[in-house]
Amino acid sequence: MKLDYYSVIGGLGSLDRSHSVVLGPQELRELVKNTEENRSDTALPDLYRNNKERVNIHGYLGGRVDMKEVSEMTYDLNHTLLGGYVPRQQLETLCSTDFARYMHRKVDCGDAMQVYDTFLADNHLGLAQRPRIHTQTTQSPQAQSQAQGQGIAQPMQDKIPPVQHDTHVRKVVVCKRCSARFLGPSRMKSLRRHNCKAAI
Repeated sequence: MKLDYYSVIGGLGSLDRSHSVVLGPQELRELVKNTEENRSDTALPDLYRNNKERVNIHGYLGGRVDMKEVSEMTYDLNHTLLGGYVPRQQLETLCSTDFARYMHRKVDCGDAMQVYDTFLADNHLGLAQRPRIHTQTTQSPQAQSQAQGQGIAQPMQDKIPPVQHDTHVRKVVVCKRCSARFLGPSRMKSLRRHNCKAAI
């Protein structure tokens, strides 16, 4: 089977890897061409070809429902996700988690895996798309100066200084009369409420 544009986009989206692949203009033209070749108007049933007006079936979707028209209508349920008929109460109470579980059971992953094998397998990833691994290397100062003289780029090293606990500043308020110390976020209030025991 030839991959077309929508199967590629859907496969990458279902695997959450659409950000990993960049398609060029030629690849996009080929995918669109495959889409046009796979599409044929003769495959559509007669139900879709005639232009008769659609009948409102569900009142909660808006519009008026004529029960006589609804009872005489023929249903094409091949496109429905949840089966033939979903009662109104069940449809309204269906939460997203239940829907996700249902879709997880029903979705066929064959197309998505074919897209993954085509675009994301290791042998098809270009160098620009591979994740870069940064390693720290320790070189002597002579080797570093030689590499810089030859125009060789050095790996980026962390420039963050180590944390020194000795220089940590602790905010303290000291009473001038009795040298009492007050800490914490309410230190100024504590100083104001403080009854100094030192002689005035």
